[in-house]
Amino acid sequence: MRIRFRQSGGFAGLVRGCEVDAASVPADARAALDALLAGGAPTAAAGGADRLQYELSVTRDDGTTASFDFGESAVSDAIRPLVAFLAGRSRPVAP
Repeated sequence: MRIRFRQSGGFAGLVRGCEVDAASVPADARAALDALLAGGAPTAAAGGADRLQYELSVTRDDGTTASFDFGESAVSDAIRPLVAFLAGRSRPVAP
């Protein structure tokens, strides 16, 4: 599985992102990924000034893709380890 992550917004409005193989995700973040794919999608929260927005796409080995768009206020404790891991791996990308 491949994970594509984008983070936008915030004070400077920068776009950051990364693409990782799911096999490289640590256990706590992998559990969050599994829960997300099993139907634990965050509720898309309204954006606001200086609020972070996230885009997450997971392409499974069979080629199907699951996509999630949500704001920072929708990041639950269940998916926080995954978002933290991906945000930590992110670098500036073109918008």
